[in-house]
Amino acid sequence: MVFLMETKVDANAMENIRGKLGFVSKFVVNSDGVKVGLCLFWSAGIDASLISYSRFHVDVQVEEHRNNPWRFTAFYGHLESSQRGHAWTLLRRLHDMSTLPWLCTGDFNEILYDSEKNGGLQRPRFFMDNFRHALDDSELQDAGFFGPSFTWSNKHEGREMVQERLDHCVCNYQWRTLFGHATKQAFLDVDFSPDEIKKVVFDMYLTKASGLDGLWTLFYQKYWSIVGDLVTKACLEVLNNGTGLENVNDTLIVLIPKPVNFEKSAMCMSKKVPNRYAESLARILKRPNSLAARVLKQCYYLDTPVLEATITIF
Repeated sequence: MVFLMETKVDANAMENIRGKLGFVSKFVVNSDGVKVGLCLFWSAGIDASLISYSRFHVDVQVEEHRNNPWRFTAFYGHLESSQRGHAWTLLRRLHDMSTLPWLCTGDFNEILYDSEKNGGLQRPRFFMDNFRHALDDSELQDAGFFGPSFTWSNKHEGREMVQERLDHCVCNYQWRTLFGHATKQAFLDVDFSPDEIKKVVFDMYLTKASGLDGLWTLFYQKYWSIVGDLVTKACLEVLNNGTGLENVNDTLIVLIPKPVNFEKSAMCMSKKVPNRYAESLARILKRPNSLAARVLKQCYYLDTPVLEATITIF
């Protein structure tokens, strides 16, 4: 099972991701367009039945190959510290809903101890106390993990860097008894690298495209020595810096005229353009500022300056 947080997309977009990752099922809590948005994927052989959900959690009952059922809760703590108490109230209510073996994991947006933070101002103790009390009341304990000590970073350097362990995996005694020494692997929220971008491009199927008008992967692989730096820079701007995609399809087109004989070209044009296109051609020429009219004019009138036009592909 895979839990995604802050997806910022709707169920249709997550369906495309589900297909690409090879999962058989999903449950989506749609994003409000800016923050939050949750999605839970699961693979073949897992039967997950929805118990409850909200903007901050997805709770399912899990059965694997007809083994003992257990409970999985994907949890997302409120971003604002002043609202964090609502998250702990939710956790306690979830505890009261079932006695099944219970695993709860996600981004709680809170640390448990001072040791789970490096840099920045010291975390007020009552915030950490409230988190620990909520876990105690819910009979949940740390399930253990391996990997980096911190799972979030503000991506600054030097003295301005702040790192925290905000992701936690907790379980009740019944789940620990059922699954023994299972642990969670933690991943640090670090920047993507150029090598990762290149690996993704060269791992893709050759005829995959990035959309209806996108170029095949084959193009990028074959001409990576030419376009690789630009593609990598654009991808890293989006992934690491959150740059928007609003202008990604804006293109500057420059048409350079060929030296042609106007009379000869006009004669060829009259022969090649059927009568049924005459009305369309007339409509184009009635709009002298349109792109089509400007292209025609550029082709057949040599005294026109070089055409420069910006078009946006929708």
